[in-house]
Amino acid sequence: MKNTLEFRTIQKEDYTELEHIISDVWKYEDFCSPETAKKMAKLYLASCLINQTYNCVAVQDGKAVGVIMGNCFREKKHTAKYLPRRISAVLEMALSGEGRGVMKMFQGFDQIDEELLQLSGKTYDGALEFFAVDKAVHGTGIGGQLYQRAMDYFAECQMRNFYLYTDTACNWGFYEHQGMVRVVEREKKFDGHERKINFFLYEKTEVRDILN
Repeated sequence: MKNTLEFRTIQKEDYTELEHIISDVWKYEDFCSPETAKKMAKLYLASCLINQTYNCVAVQDGKAVGVIMGNCFREKKHTAKYLPRRISAVLEMALSGEGRGVMKMFQGFDQIDEELLQLSGKTYDGALEFFAVDKAVHGTGIGGQLYQRAMDYFAECQMRNFYLYTDTACNWGFYEHQGMVRVVEREKKFDGHERKINFFLYEKTEVRDILN
């Protein structure tokens, strides 16, 4: 069977596959049970959808294998469209003590991200909100194609610069390969977990030159 690959905007039928990628890439089951990890992935995806003005999904042989989401701050977000799903995901997590504990831990992640942005002392035109690719297609160029599509969108928006948050649980080396620069970082070890995480803020400038 010939492999097919297409890039399109996200659809509801992609959610389950993308949530699996999220849980796998960020190793949610290191922090909680498989059931809670699944619910947390749903919450994370819904939160990303609320904060994006652009999204692109890579679909290989009918299966979503990667996604990228960008946020051009001057563009309108689609909050109302995705808010009900986020509320549902929060309520599902809140039904168990483990779920509430995991949400609190991830709220700590968000706080660290906010601190990184403050420490940078910079103002940006946008952000790369979410980028993940199924490990099964690493090295195939799909991630690079998704990234380029987001860069084209940012350039069309006449953005001068943008930032992204990443950490040692992710393939942060990819961003350096794309010419992004690490601006600031923080190290954090979480209570009750041996795992230590380094959090980074990367930036890219002169985005408008991409189309020239």
